[in-house]
Amino acid sequence: MSEMLRTAKPEHSAERRLSRNFQPRAAVPREQSSLSDEVRSDDELRYLNMLDQSIAEIAARKSTSFADLSQSCLGAWPGLIADRVAELNLGSSLAAEQSSSPHPLPPYSPELHCGFGEWYFSSDTADWLAREFISKKYFSIFLGTPTVAQRALAFRSDFTLVDSNQLVGLRFPELRKFTHYNTVEQLRGDFPRPSLVMFDAPWYLPRMAHWLSKASLLSTKSTTIVMPLFPSLTRPAASRERSTILELAQAIGRVELVPNCVSYDSPLYEWEAFLSRNICPHPRWRRADLVVIREPSPIPLSEVSGIESQEIWETYLIGSQVVRLRLHPMPRRRKFFVNSIAGTRDYVFDSVSARDSRRRLIDFWTSRNRVAIVGDIRRMRYVLSILSNAPPVKSGSITSALHSLLSPSEAVDLCHLLSLNTFH
Repeated sequence: MSEMLRTAKPEHSAERRLSRNFQPRAAVPREQSSLSDEVRSDDELRYLNMLDQSIAEIAARKSTSFADLSQSCLGAWPGLIADRVAELNLGSSLAAEQSSSPHPLPPYSPELHCGFGEWYFSSDTADWLAREFISKKYFSIFLGTPTVAQRALAFRSDFTLVDSNQLVGLRFPELRKFTHYNTVEQLRGDFPRPSLVMFDAPWYLPRMAHWLSKASLLSTKSTTIVMPLFPSLTRPAASRERSTILELAQAIGRVELVPNCVSYDSPLYEWEAFLSRNICPHPRWRRADLVVIREPSPIPLSEVSGIESQEIWETYLIGSQVVRLRLHPMPRRRKFFVNSIAGTRDYVFDSVSARDSRRRLIDFWTSRNRVAIVGDIRRMRYVLSILSNAPPVKSGSITSALHSLLSPSEAVDLCHLLSLNTFH
C-alpha cells in the first residue's frame, strides 16, 4: 500500500450547506439498474408499488421531512425515494428540514471507500452490540466489524478481528495486533472456539450466506452468532433474499430476529452521492434488523466466487483520501487522460450500489465518490505514486506537482477528481 501524504487538505465538499426545502435534483439518465429502464420486471413493479405505498403513508404523517422519510422506508435508497416523491407529487407535503447544518461526518482517517463496501455501525449501535453480546471472560471473533472490536478492547476481552482491508489498521492502530488480515471466504485460521461470532457481511445473498456458513464452522454449540440483516425494501429482491438467509439461519440454530435495531453512519462517499442529487437524508438512514443464532451447528457451503475476485485494484493514500485504480490485464493507451462516466456531474458518482451497471466502467475511484475512465493506466499509476509517496509539503504543493507532471487540462481534471479545488 502506498504511504500517506499528510499535508494536503483538500476541501470536504460534503460540508457544503443544503437548502432547507426538499428540492431534489433530477437524476441524470443512466443505467443504474433495471429500475431505471422503461421495461421493468414483475418483481420491480411490485417493489415500486410497495415503496410508493410506504412513501405515501409516511408522508401523510404530520411534520414528516425527507430525512424522516429516508429513515422510515425500510432500506430504500434515498435517491430512489426522492425520484418516487417527485413522481407522486409529494414534495410539497414534506416538512422543511429543521437545520441546514453540514452532515456530521465520522472522522475516519483514512476515509471509508465504497469500493471496499465500508459502512460502519453508528456509535450507539456499536456500544449496544458490545454491551449486549461481548463477554469479558470468553473469546470472540469479529468478521468485518472493527467498531465493535474496538469496544471489545475497551472491555479487555479476548478476541480476533478478521478483515481483508489493511486500512483498518491505520484507522484503528490499537487493533493491529488483534487483527487477522484475510477475506472471510479464504479464512482458514486456527482460532480458539469462541463464545461469540459477530459479522457484518456485504448485503448481497451469496456473500451473506457464505459468511453465515463460515460463522457456523467457527462455532460450537455454546457460541452465539450475531449478524445484521438488510431491510425488506433495500432492493426489489430483498424480501425473497431475506427469507433465504433466515431459512439458512434456522437450519444452523435457534434464531431470534430483533427488528430495526442496527444503524449505520452515512460515510463521506455516500454523502457526496446525495449532494450530487441535492438531497439530505437522515445521516443514519441506513438501518438493519439483527439476527441472533444460538446453539449453532456447522453447515458448509460451496465457495463463493465473484467478479471482484477477478479484478485487480491498487490503493493509494493522498492525505486522508483513498484512491483506487483498476489495473487491466492488457495495459491500454487512449488519446484522453481521464474521461467522465455517463450520469456523473463533475466526476461525482451518484450511486453506491454494487448493482449499478456503470461500476464496470470505473477505473479511478476516490473515497469522495469521484470516478473516471482512465485512458492511460500506466501514466496514472506514475502520477499517483508520486503524489502518495511524496514527503510532507506545504498546502497547495500537490496542485503544483500535478501541473509539473501533466498538461494544464489534465492537471485540472485530476484536481477535480481528487477534490483539490481548495486548501484549508
